Amino acid sequence: MSIGSVSDRGSPNLPARSFVCSFAAGRDSLAFSGIWRVWAARNKPALFLAVEAVGEIKATVHCPDDDKPTWKRHYGFWYDAKGEVADAVRAEGGSRHQATWNGAPVGKGRTIEWRIFVLETALRKTPLQVTNKAKLVPPPEQKQCLVFAVILGPASADSDYPHASDAATHLLAAGSLCDGRRVWITYCYTAAMEIPAPSNPNPRIFGSREAMRSAPSELRVSLVADNSDGCLVFWDCRVENKLSTLS
Repeated sequence: MSIGSVSDRGSPNLPARSFVCSFAAGRDSLAFSGIWRVWAARNKPALFLAVEAVGEIKATVHCPDDDKPTWKRHYGFWYDAKGEVADAVRAEGGSRHQATWNGAPVGKGRTIEWRIFVLETALRKTPLQVTNKAKLVPPPEQKQCLVFAVILGPASADSDYPHASDAATHLLAAGSLCDGRRVWITYCYTAAMEIPAPSNPNPRIFGSREAMRSAPSELRVSLVADNSDGCLVFWDCRVENKLSTLS
């Protein structure tokens, strides 16, 4: 199966986006992690993040503009998301926005919005073929963690992306929003770390055993966590489905 990018959800007659980037840990056209996508809105200063095949869920940063002079950040379902979980949230009167964050300030008007952690132990056992639209970076080695960071900065030609103080930082992609604000995606490698325990020890479970039996034996999930510096963190994980009847 060849994986491209998250649906553009727009008309082909609309103008091209100012920035879009799909990326994963991988090599030789094979992805060993989830396939992530960052893209800018066409006509407003907003940035989005989503991952392939994990449902109609995205993270959004709305930057200030003339109409709305304040920042707005939220993570949750698409406004028209379909599926058992989204339907259950609506039925209970809950918000489709499930999390928020403040952004991690790193000086010179720049903020780290999202970090994505990929542990070596969480890599796919069966990699996916990807198109050349996906940027691949070397997967983490044993006892390593690959860390992607998505950063916003001011509309300044002399502004540069921030570097980690304790790891070699590499630039994966750079671009801008429609108002000129800078966007950078970087990556680095650190020592492996433990995934934090969920804050809710008794989460609500959706779905059925029958659905799990018909699902693949290897699944991808993204766990969401707050970070002490103000960014939102995603853990890109592999799940082994013990109930699956599929090889």
